[in-house]
Amino acid sequence: LVPGAAAGPAATRWAGSGCRRCTCGGAQDAFLGRAATEATGEFVSGPYALEVLEDADHWLPELAADRVGELVTAHVRTHG
Repeated sequence: LVPGAAAGPAATRWAGSGCRRCTCGGAQDAFLGRAATEATGEFVSGPYALEVLEDADHWLPELAADRVGELVTAHVRTHG
C-alpha cells in the first residue's frame, strides 16, 4: 500500500459510507500486492469480505469468473 494513496476526500467518503463490499484478489497478482489487497478492509465501515484465490492472478473476472460470481452472489444474499 502506498502511503497516502487512499487519503483525501475520496477515501473519507468510502470509509464512512457503510457500503457493502466483497473484495476478491488473486494471490498470484503481479499488479496488486497481497499487502494492499489485505489492507482494503481498513477503509470499509460496512459489511466486508475478502477472498484471496490462491491459484489466481490479476484477471479474476476473466479467468475465475465462476468463483467470483459465487462469492459476489453469496455476499449480496447475505448483506443485501
